Amino acid sequence: QVPEFGVMLLVLIPSPYVDASACWAFPSKWRRMAVGAGGMLFEWVLASSAALVWLSADQGSDLKQVAYNIMFTSSVSTVLFNANPLMRFDGYYMLADLLEVPNLAQRSNKMLMYFMQKYVYRLKNLTPPSSLPSEVAILYVYGVLSGLYRVFLFFSITLYILGKAF
Repeated sequence: QVPEFGVMLLVLIPSPYVDASACWAFPSKWRRMAVGAGGMLFEWVLASSAALVWLSADQGSDLKQVAYNIMFTSSVSTVLFNANPLMRFDGYYMLADLLEVPNLAQRSNKMLMYFMQKYVYRLKNLTPPSSLPSEVAILYVYGVLSGLYRVFLFFSITLYILGKAF
């Protein structure tokens, strides 16, 4: 079931969304990942169709400009937002299912906080979010990469909007 769908603004660009949280009840992680990939596949088909229209439209026509905007928006938003596992959109949930690490973002933040408390503040008697060495590595790497990406994205979006506004 899809209880909610609509359009949201990402960096002032309209982007469609669908609440597909009902797929979490699927027993197979591969089926859950297929549902997550469905939105990205739709955007890539939309971008490909717009590319074909763009190639065949007359130079300087409004249709060519609209097709270019659809092609660019669908492809770039998919790569920067939906497919990117460092943000909590489709790519994130697909990565969490693939790695079989539930609550990846929250637990990675807790792991980074644990390391800060242990090595910077030198607190004792702390309990780590995970004791499995492989999971500790996954949580640490994901936490650092997602934090760096959020900072990069914040400055990129801010500079983009400032460039457009001023």
